[in-house]
Amino acid sequence: MQNPLNAHTPDHYRRPTVALNKLKDTVSQKKLDGKKVTVGDKIQARVANGLEAARSHGVLPDRAVADIANMANSSDAASNPFAVSAAGIEIRMQFRRKLLSLLLLNLTCVLMIISFIQVTPVVREYITTNRYFGFFSFTGFLICLLVLNLVHDKAPWNYLMLV
Repeated sequence: MQNPLNAHTPDHYRRPTVALNKLKDTVSQKKLDGKKVTVGDKIQARVANGLEAARSHGVLPDRAVADIANMANSSDAASNPFAVSAAGIEIRMQFRRKLLSLLLLNLTCVLMIISFIQVTPVVREYITTNRYFGFFSFTGFLICLLVLNLVHDKAPWNYLMLV
């Protein structure tokens, strides 16, 4: 598989520092040229400062910082070469198939659990009489969400945690 970060990809898509500097330079260049700084420019500067702080504190990964900075800096919706909307029709179709298959798998699992609860009188009775069941299921959901955050870039575990 080819690496999407090849030589013809601009630096500001690969490095968040370059993207943030480009975002900040837009506002400072207007000030130097004597042009009026608009409210949108001030918001853009705040976004750049917030992204820099989030990156330095480890809240956002570098890739997310670069993507957000590039989106804030460009008026062209298809300016990000890594966006699905900028890809060819085959890649978009594969993305949609994957997305819809994950949704179908999730829905199937939920329906199987609900069906099992509804057709099994003992389980249905236990769930309706035990008032802590909702708490335990919500706790299980939070644990799955935390594990998903840890394995978000490790296939197939990330897909399993989505289901």
